[in-house]
Amino acid sequence: MNSSLLRYTHYEQCAKALGTDALFLGDGLSAEQTANALNEAVRNSLEKRRSVVINALIGKTNFREGSISV
Repeated sequence: MNSSLLRYTHYEQCAKALGTDALFLGDGLSAEQTANALNEAVRNSLEKRRSVVINALIGKTNFREGSISV
């Protein structure tokens, strides 16, 4: 299987299960909504002094088509 066939994975759920903060940014958000969500995540991370996982869907492209996943 090459990487162009991979499905989206909800890495933020894994992070939450391991006890850290996480954020999922799906499609359909405006640039302003995305910026607000990221700013809030950074602010919370700095206040809590802990990491945050940000899983941002960037859309499907064919730029990896033909590549080999290792």
